[in-house]
Amino acid sequence: MRTDPMPITPEVLVWAREQAGYSQIDLRSKWKRIDEWEAGRAQPTYVKLEELADKLKVPIAVFFFPKPPDVPAIQTSFRTLGSKQFARIPAWIRLLLRKARALQISLDELWEGQNFGARQIIRDLELSFDDDPSSAAAAARRYIGVPVHVQLKWRDQETAFKQWRAALMKAGIYVFKDKFQEPKYSGFSLYDDEFPVIYVNNTTPATRQTFTLFHELGHLLLQTSGISRTSSSLAIRKEEVFVNRFASRCLLPQHDFRKHLGGRPPDLDTASELARRFKISREVVLRRFMDEGMISNEEYESL
Repeated sequence: MRTDPMPITPEVLVWAREQAGYSQIDLRSKWKRIDEWEAGRAQPTYVKLEELADKLKVPIAVFFFPKPPDVPAIQTSFRTLGSKQFARIPAWIRLLLRKARALQISLDELWEGQNFGARQIIRDLELSFDDDPSSAAAAARRYIGVPVHVQLKWRDQETAFKQWRAALMKAGIYVFKDKFQEPKYSGFSLYDDEFPVIYVNNTTPATRQTFTLFHELGHLLLQTSGISRTSSSLAIRKEEVFVNRFASRCLLPQHDFRKHLGGRPPDLDTASELARRFKISREVVLRRFMDEGMISNEEYESL
């Protein structure tokens, strides 16, 4: 039985491979005849099929369906990303995207399609690209209900992340953490009008995780899904620029930035001090210096 050819549906095998983010070349070193299996010219043994199912993270029974499951591709959630950009997302990140979607489906089933949270920020507060990032951030902070004086009293960066996570969950956002195995990816969000999800890479520093929370909150308030990278050409896109500024001003409100800056120079020492007070990264403060015209882009890159 385990060495007999398995009568799988070639079209389903192609679907499973593509939605997992692999090419035939990626898999050929272990499954040398995968092109023949997909063309229907040969069939894998049960052992090979079992290994392949584990790699593609699908139940083995799926390969015997008469056609691919009628499940919307995860790419449809990222309407602001082009197909070429989405195709560059690593397979492991796509697996986490599917895992997050499964969690959304489970939440939907558990709560019978209705988020019973008393407050739902994505319904009560909606952003657009025409909004001023500082004003949008101020509205978000008022809704979340964490005053700056409370933020300043938190013990350390890890405490700050836990407090912000709890505050967002009270505002109707489901926040999960996982090991991404891709250090360039900080997190992502999946928009849903009942069960919005933010996923955070728990291998990044606490300050990065905190920034990711608000970066992805920005995407959700724009009613889109998003993917965060530590450095990316995506940052030049209008939406990424907006949510970065929104996140920065949520964590370091404009009035308080000016107040705590005082008359000090926009240098590394000042950035370090503000970062320590607000439990954020020094990079966020330096970026604010540049956005405010206090330092040039060249000075920012140098610092």
